[in-house]
Amino acid sequence: MKLEDWKNMRTKWTTARNDAGVAKGAVSGVKMGDTIDLIVKATPNGLTAVREAIGELLAKTKTYKKGIQQKSPELVKWIENNLEKPALKLDTACKETIDVLKKTGPVLENSVGKSYGMLRDLAYFAALNKKALKEQQDWYGLAKADIDKFAQAAQICAAAGPFLKIQATKIKVEVPAKQSPQAQYQGMATQLKGMHDCLLALSQTTTYTEYSNAVDKWRRSGYMPTAVDMQGFANHAAEVAKEQGAL
Repeated sequence: MKLEDWKNMRTKWTTARNDAGVAKGAVSGVKMGDTIDLIVKATPNGLTAVREAIGELLAKTKTYKKGIQQKSPELVKWIENNLEKPALKLDTACKETIDVLKKTGPVLENSVGKSYGMLRDLAYFAALNKKALKEQQDWYGLAKADIDKFAQAAQICAAAGPFLKIQATKIKVEVPAKQSPQAQYQGMATQLKGMHDCLLALSQTTTYTEYSNAVDKWRRSGYMPTAVDMQGFANHAAEVAKEQGAL
C-alpha cells in the first residue's frame, strides 16, 4: 500500500463498520476515523512522522478490537487485514527507506565528496607547462603523478554510480509531491557516469595540449567536475533525505 492509498482508508473504514452493524464511537476513547487520518496528516511531514502515526494507529486498533470482539468478530478481522497488516507493511517500508536515505549521503561524502581534493586544476597544469618549456623538460614527466589521480577519481565515480542505482532499488516508499529519491539517485548516477568518462579521458592525456583540449571538450559537455559538483552529490542526497523526513 502506498502513502496515497491511505487518503481513502477512512471512507473504507466507515463502510466496513456500517456493514458490520457497529455504531460510531462503539469503543470509548477511540475515534478510528481520526486515528486513520493521522497517517494522511503525517505524510507531508515525511516518513518518520508517518511511522509515529502508524504506531498510534496500531495502539488504537488494539484497544478497539478488544471492545468489539464479542459483538463483531468480522469487523475485527477486517481491521486486521485492511488496517493493521497494511500499516505494519508500510512501517517496515518506511524504516527500510529511512535507513537507505540516511546512509546514502555519508557514503557519497566519504567517496565522491573527498575525491575532488586529490585533483589539480587547469591553472596548475598550465604552470607546469610554462616550467617545462622554460627548463626544457617533458611536461608529462612533471605532471604524471597528478594526471594519474584523475584515473583514481574516475574509479571512485565508477563505483558511486552503481551504488546509487542499487540504493534507488531499495527505496520502498516515497512521500508524494516531494523530490523522488529513486529519480534523484538515478539522475546522479547518470551524472557520475559522465564525470567518470571525463576524468578517465583526462587521465589518458600525455601532453599539455591534449590535456587542455580535453578540458575544453568536457567543459562543453557539462560533465567536467568541479568541487561544487563533487561535494554537491552528498549535499543533494542529504537534501532529498530531509525532504522525505528521514533526517
